[in-house]
Amino acid sequence: MSQSTERRTMIQEKRKLMEDKRMNMGMKSFCASFIGTNFRPSDDPRNSFSSMMRRHIADKQFVDASYEANDEEVFEPIYQTEFDDDRDLKLEPTFSKHRIPLTMAYTSLWPPLHTRKELKMFEKDFCKLSPTEQRRFNKIMATDFS
Repeated sequence: MSQSTERRTMIQEKRKLMEDKRMNMGMKSFCASFIGTNFRPSDDPRNSFSSMMRRHIADKQFVDASYEANDEEVFEPIYQTEFDDDRDLKLEPTFSKHRIPLTMAYTSLWPPLHTRKELKMFEKDFCKLSPTEQRRFNKIMATDFS
């Protein structure tokens, strides 16, 4: 089969599928609006625009007899852009030159790195024991188990 025949078959199958979908959803048939017209698919070999190939009689007054179509201009840039990627700065930081003041935190799951200020805030507020827990902790630490 040629490509045009395959494409025509594919389009017809697609139309039939869409038609079945519309009918299943309770909608009107797609072809119902074209019943009274001379609807032909675009791949029909007959030329439905055959009457449009003639010029109008009044067009003669707008046609210039001395008109010559110029050749298409080809754009040739004066300056050629040079893409030199080696001259670009490397924006990737290296560990030897770029230091980030972060500390490993064992108390958090993600992200594993925090600033010292964040760790101090965490230690001060989050890990603070209630007064009863603090008394119990002090009692345990004060006990001599030896």
